[in-house]
Amino acid sequence: MTSVGRCILVMLLRVLGIIDTRTEAKLNCQIDLELYNYTLNKVKNAKVLKEPFPHVFIEDIFQPDFYPCILNKLPDGKRRGPYKSFKSERYLVKLADRTGVQLQPGARDYREATAKALDINFWTEFTEMFANPELGRQWVETLGASTSKRYDPQGEDKKIRFVYRMDLSRDLSGYEIGPHTDTDFKWVTTLFYLPSTAKHSGVGTAILKSKSGRVQKSGTRHMPWGSDWTVHSRAPFIPNSVFAFAPCWHSWHAVPKMKEQVTRDTLQGFVQSSKRTSKFPCGR
Repeated sequence: MTSVGRCILVMLLRVLGIIDTRTEAKLNCQIDLELYNYTLNKVKNAKVLKEPFPHVFIEDIFQPDFYPCILNKLPDGKRRGPYKSFKSERYLVKLADRTGVQLQPGARDYREATAKALDINFWTEFTEMFANPELGRQWVETLGASTSKRYDPQGEDKKIRFVYRMDLSRDLSGYEIGPHTDTDFKWVTTLFYLPSTAKHSGVGTAILKSKSGRVQKSGTRHMPWGSDWTVHSRAPFIPNSVFAFAPCWHSWHAVPKMKEQVTRDTLQGFVQSSKRTSKFPCGR
């Protein structure tokens, strides 16, 4: 439904007296604390899967009646639109940078992201709510099996400041990224999947194991595919879900070349901090 159609529907329901304030807010895609607390609790109560490294996969990560609002605010079409080229067949719109500063309406870097192509006001409100330090810290705590080795939350690191960098990403057919573990700068990687249906569930992130026990103790480097890699499992690319993990020595993951004709929309969030520490062995 278009924004104009939604407004007409809201007006009609209001006239008929069959809409309350909360329902109207949902139809208008208003972002509030109820929506945030729903997602926060989902992260708090997530079941951590231990193999081959600690990770979570959460369905209905956003309130189900809010998820259509997110889809409606994605740029139209299958091509780049307001996205800026990042690498072959991948395009990005930066929503919150590594200092936690949100995209600002009218900002110089986003001139091509016009109101028609991208609702900057919506995404600014979205990142203010869902890319805040509290939720970032909760991700760190939920994946404490790996992150707890990097800092002492009860000691001198008690006041460490976490920020949540967030980007809209659009991958097109032909996109691929080889096995890697993610960089030390990232404490937690969160990949929110934003399809409208589960038709292309097979293009989610592949979770890998190295037969030889290969590790990356610092930094990250994309490795070539070969016989050393086995696919342990694959996060299904289904609506309103998130795959998340804390980068560690063997948090190998990848996206095999997408051969399907598909537009892979994701919201990529990376929890970072004011303290730079190296990755540690993955927890259990």
